[in-house]
Amino acid sequence: MPRHPLLALRNAGGVVAYRKGEPIVVGQFLADVDRVASCMPLGAHVLNACADRYRFAVVLAAAMVADKVSVLPSNLAPETIGFLRARHADLVCLTDGEHPQLGLPCVSYRELCGGDPPSSAVAMPDFDADQATAWLFTSGSTGLPIAHLKTWGSLVRSAGIEAERFGLRAAEGAVIVATVPPQHAYGLESSVLLALHGGATFSAARPFYPVDISAALARKKPGDIVSIVFVDRAGASRTGRATLGEDPHLEVVPVEQGGTLTPAQRAFRDRWLGAR
Repeated sequence: MPRHPLLALRNAGGVVAYRKGEPIVVGQFLADVDRVASCMPLGAHVLNACADRYRFAVVLAAAMVADKVSVLPSNLAPETIGFLRARHADLVCLTDGEHPQLGLPCVSYRELCGGDPPSSAVAMPDFDADQATAWLFTSGSTGLPIAHLKTWGSLVRSAGIEAERFGLRAAEGAVIVATVPPQHAYGLESSVLLALHGGATFSAARPFYPVDISAALARKKPGDIVSIVFVDRAGASRTGRATLGEDPHLEVVPVEQGGTLTPAQRAFRDRWLGAR
C-alpha cells in the first residue's frame, strides 16, 4: 500500500502558513501536531471546530497521527449535531474558541497545546493511502446530510491535480487566502490540502468582507516573491517576479482600467519595463 507524507517537498525551515502576519515553519507545525496528537481525547472520532485555519490543520494532522477520523459537518446546528451523535457515539469536539453548547464533550485547542514542546525535531509523519481521514457532509438542505468518507490518498491526489491545474508547484511564494471555512469540502481541499501538498502556504485567517480580503492579499513580507504582470510595447502579456527586500525599492501600483499614472510612475514604467 503506498504511503504519503503529511507535507510534500518541504524542509524544516520552509514556511507552511502565516498566522497574524507571522510565518510558521515546518518544524513548528510538526511540533504542534506532535503535541496535540499526544493529548488527543479518547474515541475514534473528532469534530474539528477550529475556526483558525492553522489550528484546524494542526488538529486534522494530529487526529491522523493518533489514528482518529475527523468529522467535518457543514454547520453546528442542533439537528446536525444530533445526526452526528447518532452516527458516532464517541464524538468529541475540539475547538479554538469558546466551548459551544453542543451537547458534546468539548476540549480546547489551548488545553491540547499547553504541554512542553518536543525535546528534539519531529520526524515527518506519513500515512497509508487508504487511511480514513475525514467524514465530509452535504448541507442536508434537502433532507439528512449525506456523508462522504475521504481517505488520505484521495485527498493528496485531489490536491496534486488542483496544484497542477493552477500552476502552484512552479509558483514560489504563493500564499492561499481563503474565505470558505476549512470544514467545508472545498475549503478543506482548496485551502489546507492544496497548501500541504501543492507547494503553497496558507493564511490562517478567514477574511469575509472585501476590505479584509484586500488587506490579507496585500500583506507581504520581506523575502516574499511577487509576480508582476504587464503588457509590453508589442502588446504581449509578460510576467516578471521580484523578491521583496527589507526596504524594497520597487513600487507596485495597481491601476484600474481607465485609471491614470503619475508622471513618476509613467517614467519608471517606460524606462524599466518598456511597457505602455
